[in-house]
Amino acid sequence: MSYQTEGNGFFAALPTEICHFVLGYMDKQSRHAFARCSRHCYSIAFPARFIGVKLSEVNHKYWLKVFTRGWLAPLARWVHTVVLDIADLRYLTILPSKLTVFPNLRGLNFHIHAPKPFEGNVFAALFRFLCTLPFYNNITYLSINWYAYQVVFDTDIIFIGQGFGAAQQEQERKKEEKMRKQYDEDIQMFPEVKEMIGPHLSKVQVIEKTLSGEIYFPKNLQTLELGMGSQTPYYLIPMLNCSNITTLIFDFFPSEFRDSKALSSTLQFPMVTTMVFSHVGFYAETKIINNHFPNVEFMSVTKYCTLHWSEFIKAFPKVKIFNLPWHKMRWRYVEVGYLERAIKKLLKGGHLPLYPKISFSGNYEVEDGGGMKHIHLICKISLNSSGGHDIYWEGDTGYKLEDMKLADFQEEILRDPRSGRDLDGYYGDDSSGEEMDAGSDHSEYVDSGSDEYEFSDGEEEEESYGGDSEYWESGDEVEDGSGEDTEMDLEESGGV
Repeated sequence: MSYQTEGNGFFAALPTEICHFVLGYMDKQSRHAFARCSRHCYSIAFPARFIGVKLSEVNHKYWLKVFTRGWLAPLARWVHTVVLDIADLRYLTILPSKLTVFPNLRGLNFHIHAPKPFEGNVFAALFRFLCTLPFYNNITYLSINWYAYQVVFDTDIIFIGQGFGAAQQEQERKKEEKMRKQYDEDIQMFPEVKEMIGPHLSKVQVIEKTLSGEIYFPKNLQTLELGMGSQTPYYLIPMLNCSNITTLIFDFFPSEFRDSKALSSTLQFPMVTTMVFSHVGFYAETKIINNHFPNVEFMSVTKYCTLHWSEFIKAFPKVKIFNLPWHKMRWRYVEVGYLERAIKKLLKGGHLPLYPKISFSGNYEVEDGGGMKHIHLICKISLNSSGGHDIYWEGDTGYKLEDMKLADFQEEILRDPRSGRDLDGYYGDDSSGEEMDAGSDHSEYVDSGSDEYEFSDGEEEEESYGGDSEYWESGDEVEDGSGEDTEMDLEESGGV
């Protein structure tokens, strides 16, 4: 009996479930190679490689046609996530309205490019429309990333969450008025969306629309990602009517809730157990998390943490798992001994009552053009029979300072005997185990390389999440001589 069928061989005769099982044992490169064998192989490999598509005002007509009436139509059911890149606000409602072609859609990821003063209005207009779509309440993952630009550069600096003094309130009132005036000027350049997004909305007005039920999150939403600038808190208010959210992902540490009498320091979101931040600043008000999110058990910082890592851990005694950037001193990642001394100091002070698991991650360039090396450490703490603490390390425990190559000017500075104080605010030899000055302006971090979450800086790359997920931009060709559909904006399988 021959299984040779249209050049696909024995594989074409196997049940699809067996093919998916076999693909599960292949690495990424092998799956890509298999998919290029034929259109049949491409279809089989699709669920193992992709969970979604990336659409924009430029490509959406073509790809929606391919998934509706083209040869990819049978694969539309495997699309679970759609990334919508919106540079033209006219497509803020047009693109979402086309997504009914994907019957099993569970994730929405918005990349919105618009002037900074439009943020509140676009947020309100987007959700006012999304609420009308038939698949809206089936969404379990929602991401909104705001790439704002300013017509006039704003030189004002305001530290959010530093109290409610009259001077600060007056400063914020002036800033709000300035934003309204800027909105009125900017909207003149976008007459085609003026009716859709309406007159300028203040933070208070956005909150009022939420409390009135005009803005609400999907009922089945579990993960919410917000990259909306420094005023993130008032975008959390729809969570009041959404009881299933367990994971929050922010670009920046959230500021205090304010600007509405309906919101107080007693407002809590007890269902949230996981929080992920790209950046944590030195002035981060850590008490905000304890006040409003009392049941967080997993805390991750994926990029930068200007606030010293030991102070960050100390602020969250209820957290069971920390995922942090590997601490740097004098441009190099510190050795395990330094980290262990700091952890022992925290234990001695009673700051780690739950003995959390703490992981540190980083990347550095290997000498002689060896590329980037990822290093990862996991610290596990347990109570021993004598009442003391045992600390166990897993991962790259053999890392040494000399493993990390520095630039010539950095080496020259470190060799200079006149520098009595190093660049991290640390005096003398770092072998004493003392903690780095938390007020340092020179703490440097790179991407944590977390296996759970990985984010870009929002400038050149797209965000990705879930293991080795990444956006596949082009070049994935189906080499079957079809001469069509040779490039796709697809999101690789990984998380949803």
